[in-house]
Amino acid sequence: MNCTRAFTLAFPFHTCARRQFFLQQPRWSVSTLRFFRTRDMSVRDMTGEFSIAYVTVPSREAGKAIAADIIEKKLAACVNIIPGVESLYWWEGKMESSNELMMMIKTRTSLVPQLVERVKAMHEYDVCEVITSPIDAGNPAYMKWLDESTAKV
Repeated sequence: MNCTRAFTLAFPFHTCARRQFFLQQPRWSVSTLRFFRTRDMSVRDMTGEFSIAYVTVPSREAGKAIAADIIEKKLAACVNIIPGVESLYWWEGKMESSNELMMMIKTRTSLVPQLVERVKAMHEYDVCEVITSPIDAGNPAYMKWLDESTAKV
């Protein structure tokens, strides 16, 4: 990687300003630019440690009941219940449509199997959606709070 490309990645501000800044500076090594990028980024690498689970529910009441239960059991640190989701899907050989709410659940990856089982036990659907995605990085203070607010397994 050349210094100009590394500089662009380390300092992603407007091209003209970047070019002018770069021309005023001595040649920077790639390792120096990596140092500045890591120092300036306010994220903590959390690859694999935490996950977000997505669950659809038919009503706010159902979502709140599941959310309260999993938070009380420390299977999740936070649950956002997002209204206004329209789902289209195949069910028993025909296309269906439902108005639902989406639960966005922040949890520890090691707790996902327990979380899935608890949601399945409480959910009114025969086949409930519980899918997860890893959190790669985030605000260090938030990630610390997430760590402190969930059960350690």
